[in-house]
Amino acid sequence: MKKIALIILFLTTEVFSQTKMEKIDSLLSNANRINEFNGMALIAQSGKIILHKGYGFYNYEKKRKVISPIPFYIGSVAKQFTDLMIMMLKEKKLLSYDDSLKKYFPEFKDFMKNITIRQLMTHTSGLPDYYDKIEPKDNFNNMDVHDFVMSLDSLEFESGTKYSYSNTGYVLLAMIIEKTSRMPYRNYFINYVLVRPQMFGTDVVDIPRHKPDERAIGYKKDWSRDDYNYSTYGAGGIYTTSEDLFIYDQLLYDSLFVSQKTLQEAFRPTTLKDGTIINYGFGWQIKNDTEGKIVFHSGSLNGFRSYFERNLTKKNTIILLSNKSDERLKEIRDEIIKILSDQEFSYVKKVN
Repeated sequence: MKKIALIILFLTTEVFSQTKMEKIDSLLSNANRINEFNGMALIAQSGKIILHKGYGFYNYEKKRKVISPIPFYIGSVAKQFTDLMIMMLKEKKLLSYDDSLKKYFPEFKDFMKNITIRQLMTHTSGLPDYYDKIEPKDNFNNMDVHDFVMSLDSLEFESGTKYSYSNTGYVLLAMIIEKTSRMPYRNYFINYVLVRPQMFGTDVVDIPRHKPDERAIGYKKDWSRDDYNYSTYGAGGIYTTSEDLFIYDQLLYDSLFVSQKTLQEAFRPTTLKDGTIINYGFGWQIKNDTEGKIVFHSGSLNGFRSYFERNLTKKNTIILLSNKSDERLKEIRDEIIKILSDQEFSYVKKVN
């Protein structure tokens, strides 16, 4: 498997892509010069890498430039891994998407009895996002979130009737994984997701000492430190590299983790009780446009920003990992799409 992964990562770029590579490199270099992108970029077209390069510093104080493979904190991009593990446990018949939250947390109040695992995965549970209600302290952990849920007197809305992004639900999903698998989330992630494709640049920070020794440090736009300092996981809590994300991206096409039938449900929009369609699946935002079917997610916490997009129709991949806040990853992504589609792009001209 390791040999296959290396072949994926180091495929020779075809001649037709050289101009696109140069344009994307120019785009990102200019964005870096005006303080709008600092980090690692990996762009693949039709499953082949056309650009994989670092820009700026992963450690500003020591003037260490972004190189491969440096782990970055990815924020909410981690949600898809939590959902992947839920899907794996579902295939093993150890849980059901329709299981009640109270099956796993009988101590929770009765007004939560109608919340299902599926609703936690699709942000339709009615549980508030703890980030909106409390100020997390250093090394804030999953039991702190559990205690927050215990303190609630009501839901924000009836489960299944609305969509409202909630990190709370994903922390509870991580705890359900632990209760069902009978092992810590980090152990299950390592043993059943990371080991087989040998994604050794990826880890879960469930306690402070699990931060990678050599890693990107988070900063504000003025280069003052704004590093990740929590210990929650499920909704986030993962450091990874661009290499590992691309290996994972490619292996999702090969049914290594779950069957394609199970995986396709992750890429299916959610239907609310009144029939309203929400373009969010299991840890993926979803859209269909002229470029094809696209699934993606972004992440944002402290000084870190991330963006991971998979074009399922064209097998294109965009991975942008940044360790500086206030960066314009979505705008940069839009210009990369124009370049990949042989369209005129404006961002480079503007920043010049």
